[in-house]
Amino acid sequence: MARFEDFLIRNDRDEQRFRKNYAEHIGMYIRNYEAWYDRSFKPYVWTVVHVHQGSEEFAIGLLCLLMRKGRIQFSIRFPADGSIEIQREEVAPHEA
Repeated sequence: MARFEDFLIRNDRDEQRFRKNYAEHIGMYIRNYEAWYDRSFKPYVWTVVHVHQGSEEFAIGLLCLLMRKGRIQFSIRFPADGSIEIQREEVAPHEA
């Protein structure tokens, strides 16, 4: 079983793999995820992310993709209890 950390997009190669695997879903959901992020996460507060079981790779990857595009900024951690937590951060003006 993959660890959630394995779903992070850290470089161009990871991004290419993610785009290939989820090509048809990215366009359908990217705006929804950005809106969900904007309304669900307060700046500088760790918040548990509730994702449907089996959708973790897509959810983490799409958030990483949004961050790589400069649309959002966050820190993410994976506590020992198996949850996913995100802390929203400010996007630098030159990235927006």
